Amino acid sequence: MYKVLLVDDEYMILQGLKMIIDWESLGFEVAATAKTGQEALECLSKQKIDVMISDVNMPGMTGLELIETAKKDYPNLQTLILSGFQEFSYVKKAIELEAKAYLLKPVDKTELQAKMRNHKQSLDAQKAESVR
Repeated sequence: MYKVLLVDDEYMILQGLKMIIDWESLGFEVAATAKTGQEALECLSKQKIDVMISDVNMPGMTGLELIETAKKDYPNLQTLILSGFQEFSYVKKAIELEAKAYLLKPVDKTELQAKMRNHKQSLDAQKAESVR
């Protein structure tokens, strides 16, 4: 099972993300949730996280700043961005940070499942490569 960290400053969004899809059937478990970028970094330091799904707009540290900081210590961390904004500058920065996807809120269940399948394929390929 691959581990997922969900990061959003809105409690209802975090709960909705946990419930919207059957994580286990996709090969994932929601290992932790965080309401701030700082909380997310603490979670990353305490356990191995494979995929981090983060909101863009959060107080203190944006999701993009969080990803940029996290990637320095965890270069293999895969990321997915959630946003209520279809802002080109956010999308551009997400691409620069090698985020696997940029999804708009409200999150579409089918789209999220498809993106998580892509994450799993990528993680499986990384695992197979490291075995070689």
